[in-house]
Amino acid sequence: MASLNKIVDYLGEISQVIDDESLSTEEQFGKAKLRWEKLKTIDDANKDHFHNFRVLEDRASEIEALLGKQINAEEDPDWILDNLDDHIEAMGEDIEYFLDHGCWDE
Repeated sequence: MASLNKIVDYLGEISQVIDDESLSTEEQFGKAKLRWEKLKTIDDANKDHFHNFRVLEDRASEIEALLGKQINAEEDPDWILDNLDDHIEAMGEDIEYFLDHGCWDE
């Protein structure tokens, strides 16, 4: 379960970065992207968990899309960050639910 717990921890770190108002929007996105990339390497090395459950694969796709948006005048950065945070938190809750209900064997 260690790899899944690491994933949940990284999701928590991403959420903290998004909530850190002392950072500029660009810094929030930059740090969130770096942590997401690290999280993906953990997932890839540990049985590709996101693809075990469709809901996680869908959430990962939404997170990727939001992290791929450019910060500019046409995009509302607060809306993007709020949605990103919602998806990150929901993914963590989904993983914890699957762990609590014995849906993963590691």
